[in-house]
Amino acid sequence: MAAKKAKRLLIPFLGVTVFLSVPLKYFSGYWDQSANMFYDILVGQFLLFGNSHLWFVVSLFLIIIIYTLLVKARLPQSILFWGICLIFGYIGLWLERKGCYLGVSGALKNFIYFAIGVRCFNRTKSIHPKGNMILLSWILMVVTYMAILYFTKSQPELKRLKFITYIPMAIWGGINMVLLSKFIISSTTLVKTRLYKSLASNSYGLYLYSDPFNYILITALVMLFGDDIAGNNSISLLAFTLRVILSLGFAYLIIWLISAISRISIPQYSLK
Repeated sequence: MAAKKAKRLLIPFLGVTVFLSVPLKYFSGYWDQSANMFYDILVGQFLLFGNSHLWFVVSLFLIIIIYTLLVKARLPQSILFWGICLIFGYIGLWLERKGCYLGVSGALKNFIYFAIGVRCFNRTKSIHPKGNMILLSWILMVVTYMAILYFTKSQPELKRLKFITYIPMAIWGGINMVLLSKFIISSTTLVKTRLYKSLASNSYGLYLYSDPFNYILITALVMLFGDDIAGNNSISLLAFTLRVILSLGFAYLIIWLISAISRISIPQYSLK
């Protein structure tokens, strides 16, 4: 199982880092001010102690390994299992502040959401949420979050309240997103559109390949529009729209190229 998940997650992480992220960031001038570019590339991109969107795939690999070990220990049905999930979550939040390599903090912080997702995935298929209940839940969540921000800012002694409520609020937000998604899917024909089907079938590839192109695109847009890209609202909106469209377009191009290469059959020659 570990080998299969490594092929699915870790090999794309290394491939995209080596052949896409590092080269595109280099040519965009990402490390121009770096005192030690090779150190920053190694630590930031390969050890994930810097700005890399690929932390998620490494964290997911660790999450799956840990979850599988807990399943083999027959813990997922117990209170102990969910207690471990919460402990992992708060340790991950603490490590995130300190800095952590190889997606370990991300794995621990997000482990509980993965576990909840696995436990509830099949049950969500039978859920048919009502629009007014979803709206009420969103309003209550936003009001609760604003109240937490207000009290933690106005009363320093309650500063830890924000840290303590981070995971429960994130779970609440995740539930709201699932219910809203179910409502949209059941109330519209969105899932039948070609755009939805294309995004759904290529979602992993779009995640892997789109972000690295942002650095080149941002550099090109700054060269095109100058400093107005940040100071002019109209130009900022145009630049943002172009960046989203073009980064997705380049990602689709990479997906198409990989698919085309994988379909090429190599002739087999006999030595007889």
